[in-house]
Amino acid sequence: MISIIVTTYNVGPFIAEALTSALALEGIDKEIIVVDDASSDDTVAIVEELSQAYPDVPFVIHRFEENTPGGVANAANYGLSVAKGDYVAFLDGDDRLFAHPFYRALDRLKNSQADFVMVNSNEYIHGRATYTNFPDYGAWVNFSPRKYRKKLLFYAIMKLIIGSLKIFKMRRFLPNKVSARLKRINVKTFRLLSLRKMLSPSLSAAKELSSVEAKKALLQMAPFPWRKIYRRSFIERHNLRLPEGDWMFEDNPFHWEVVVASDSFLVHDEITYAHRIWSGQTIASASSGALAIFDHAMTIYNDLVRYGAWDVYKKDFAIWLADHVFWAYKNIQISDKKSVLIRAEEVCNNTGLALPEVIKLVSFKNNVYRQFLSAYFSDEKKKTGL
Repeated sequence: MISIIVTTYNVGPFIAEALTSALALEGIDKEIIVVDDASSDDTVAIVEELSQAYPDVPFVIHRFEENTPGGVANAANYGLSVAKGDYVAFLDGDDRLFAHPFYRALDRLKNSQADFVMVNSNEYIHGRATYTNFPDYGAWVNFSPRKYRKKLLFYAIMKLIIGSLKIFKMRRFLPNKVSARLKRINVKTFRLLSLRKMLSPSLSAAKELSSVEAKKALLQMAPFPWRKIYRRSFIERHNLRLPEGDWMFEDNPFHWEVVVASDSFLVHDEITYAHRIWSGQTIASASSGALAIFDHAMTIYNDLVRYGAWDVYKKDFAIWLADHVFWAYKNIQISDKKSVLIRAEEVCNNTGLALPEVIKLVSFKNNVYRQFLSAYFSDEKKKTGL
C-alpha cells in the first residue's frame, strides 16, 4: 500500500483537482492522508465531501486547530507519523499527480532495492494556464544525456555566441529586444546543461544508483519532498522528518538527509507531478523569512557530520550555501541585507569555510551579485580598519 500525504492550507479552489489526481491512481492499494494546517476557507469541507464519494479509499483527515509556524513541516511530519503504507508520497493541496507516470515510477521502486525514486516534474503557471519546464530540468542531463543532447548543443552554441558578443562588445549593436533576451539567459542553466556531460555521461536513469557522484548530481535538484516516492521502511529506519520551526524552506535539509542517508535510489525522468504557481501560495510571500536558510545550512552541516560525510560533500555544501547566501541577499528586505552577511559569516565560522571563497562560487554572477560583493568586502574593510 502507498500512503499519499496531502498537506493543505487555504487551497479550496484547487484541492478537489489535487485529490482527484490521487484518486485516479486506480488499481493501487492506497490511503490518502490529508493534514490541514487550520485553513479558514472551505478546504476541509471539500476534502470531507470527496472522501464520502470514495468510500472504498481509506481517508485520514486531520485538521490543526491553529496554523503552525513556518511551512509544511508540521503537517508533513504528522502525515508520516500516521502513515501505514509500504511506500509514501507527498502531494501539496494545490498541485496534481499524473497517474500513468506515477504508476511506472512506483512500479520501478517496488521492483528494486532502492530507498526512493526521484521523479521529474513541471510547473503549472496558474495565471497563464500553461505548463513550463521546472527550473532544474537541465540537471536531468546527468542521468539522461541522450534525451537532452539537442538542448545541450543549443546551449553550447548560445554560450559561444554570447561569449563572442561580450568579447567583441557587439551586444550594443543588437536590437534592444534581442539584447534584453540574451541578458535573461540563465547562467545556472548553462552550468547544468554542460556539453561535457553529454560527451562523457557516467550515470543512467535506467539503473539503481548508489555512488557519491550520483548523490551529488541529485543534490543539484530542487529539494521539494513531492519530487520523490519513498520506501517507508527507509524513512522510519533513519527517522527522517522535516525540521519544524518558525521558518520556510525546511525541505532543503530534508532533501540533503534523504539523499545522503540512502543506500541506493532511482531516478524517473518522466513528468509525474505538476507544481502550481499562483499568487496565494505561501512561498510567494516568504522572502521575509529568507534568513531561515542559515538555520537550515547548520542543520545540513550537522547531519553531514553525523553521517560521517562532511569531507565528501564539503564542496557541494559550499556551492549550495553560496547560491543561497546570494538568493537571501537578493530577496530580503533592504533593511535586513546586513543580516545576510552576518548570518553567512556565522555559518562559515561554524563549518570551517571561508566566506570570501564561498561567495565566489555563486552561479548567478550579475549586477546584484556584484552589489553583494561590494557590500561584503566594504564591510570587511570597516572591520579591519582598512
